[in-house]
Amino acid sequence: MHRHTTPILAVLLAAAALIAGCTSGEPGDPRPAESTTPSADETPSLHATDDDDLPSHGAPGVDDPIDTAEFEQDPCRILADAQVQQAGLTPPGKTEQGAVAPACAWQNLESGARLGIQFENSTRLGLSGAYQTHESDPYGLWLELPAIDGYPAVAASTTDRRANGECTIIVGTSNEVTFDLAVALSKSKIGQADPCDAAQQVAGLALETMTNG
Repeated sequence: MHRHTTPILAVLLAAAALIAGCTSGEPGDPRPAESTTPSADETPSLHATDDDDLPSHGAPGVDDPIDTAEFEQDPCRILADAQVQQAGLTPPGKTEQGAVAPACAWQNLESGARLGIQFENSTRLGLSGAYQTHESDPYGLWLELPAIDGYPAVAASTTDRRANGECTIIVGTSNEVTFDLAVALSKSKIGQADPCDAAQQVAGLALETMTNG
C-alpha cells in the first residue's frame, strides 16, 4: 500500500539523512522519507464510514479524546519554546504544508538533532488506519508502545532506522485523529540512546500542551 511523501521531511532529513525512515541516493543527496499513514486520495479504501466502527483492525481505542483542531492548523504550537529547549532543540519551529495538513519541524544545527510533527486527520481512521496499513503491507518497523499519558501509540516506519538515531511514532489523540512525531537524535547520542524512547518523551510534552491548553 502506497505511503505518501511529505514536504516537511525534506527539511528534517536534509542534513541527517525522518517521518518514517529514508532511502538515500548518492552521498549528499538524501531523499525524503514516506509518511506513516496513507492519504485518503491515494487509498480510497481507507476511510471511516461510521465513527462508531472505530477502533478497528486491532488498534487500541482512545478513552479521553483531545480536541486538536487548533493544533492541526498550527502544529508548531504543540510545543512551547521551553519544551523545545528541554528536548535539546532550538525554537522556533518551521511550518510547512505536509501531504494532508500543516507540519512543523525543529532542529539543533550544532548537535544535529531534529524533530517533526504532523497530524493525520484526512482518513478519519486514527490509529486504526496505521494498523490497517500494517496488516496489508507490513512496516519495516512496527512496535506497539505503552500508552503515553494514557494515549495509545505505535512506532512505525517503512524501514527500521533506529541504528541511525531515527524513529517515528504515531500517537492517537482520538479514535479518528493521530499525530506523527519523528525524531533524529543528536550525533553524540546515536548508538547511545533509543530514538523511540526520545520520541515518546517528546510526545508526552506535546500531549501535556494539548491537554492543558
